[in-house]
Amino acid sequence: MAEEAPHSGSRLSDFLMDQGIFHEAQAHALKQVLIWKILDEMKRRSMSKASLAICLNVSQDQIDLLLDAEIDQVDLNLLCKVSHVLGRKVRIDIE
Repeated sequence: MAEEAPHSGSRLSDFLMDQGIFHEAQAHALKQVLIWKILDEMKRRSMSKASLAICLNVSQDQIDLLLDAEIDQVDLNLLCKVSHVLGRKVRIDIE
């Protein structure tokens, strides 16, 4: 009889916890969602990264960092400014 896989039927979060990467994976997923929502709203408004940077009086490099999926850190001040320019609000909730 074959051995059952140790994580068979378990939740992804349990597996990530066992691997010690749950928090990093969660942060990366949250950043991906932020990027997706910002880019979607920029596209809807036909706004480029350069024009967004001009509206915010920041460098395009700062916008690039905010939209870089490889960098999980987020400047909350910049995020709030971006969301305001895009007519959106930032909500953060800890459950």
